[in-house]
Amino acid sequence: MTADSDSLSALTVLFLHGSTRYRALPPPARGPADAALMSATVELIQVAPVVGSWLKVRLVDDYKATVRELQLDGWLTPTHAAVLASFADVL
Repeated sequence: MTADSDSLSALTVLFLHGSTRYRALPPPARGPADAALMSATVELIQVAPVVGSWLKVRLVDDYKATVRELQLDGWLTPTHAAVLASFADVL
């Protein structure tokens, strides 16, 4: 299994925007999920330039924590969260 930060960001957006909860709400009510999504993708964008460093580990851990929060808040399914975390582990 391989992944890069751009493809994982795109998959994160796809999963979140496709979730039942996200689609059921009007755009103004999606703010918390969009803010968490922005945080997660910013963390991923920063991973590429720091390959092999302790900072990469921290950024991936931060991304995975954000994915867990999105899952616990009902924005992502447990399966989607697990897939995203698995791909993050191989960045």
